[in-house]
Amino acid sequence: MRTILPLLICLAIPTAGAQSINRCKIDGKTVYTDQPCAGSLQHQVERAEPAPQQAPRRMSDAEHNNLGLAEQWDRRMAQRDSDLANEQVAMQYQATVVSNECRDLRARRDQIQRLPLTVQQLDPSRSEMNRIRLRMNQLHC
Repeated sequence: MRTILPLLICLAIPTAGAQSINRCKIDGKTVYTDQPCAGSLQHQVERAEPAPQQAPRRMSDAEHNNLGLAEQWDRRMAQRDSDLANEQVAMQYQATVVSNECRDLRARRDQIQRLPLTVQQLDPSRSEMNRIRLRMNQLHC
């Protein structure tokens, strides 16, 4: 559709009418001008008449189908662009969620590591550290 529209606009531009051209021989040289030559042998060259303007014709079935296909292509490309934008937003959101969870896990791990060694060796702290390490490994923190 985007390529058809400029083509149709170019075809709608009217062309200039035919003008007469004068061929003059000056000092043995042939010169073409739009003005009559003074004092030299001149010969007027007539331009061919332009083709008569045809009435706008109906689009053929093939052109109509091509136009339909172009519109369908434009709709599909717009849908693809929209889907890609939505996917990018979803990926950014997921990356933010993972980053925030990694930050919280590091903070909790550091908090446990600041405890006295005897408290770190107790079962609740040790199992919590193992859970944090496992989750950080799953998230690739």
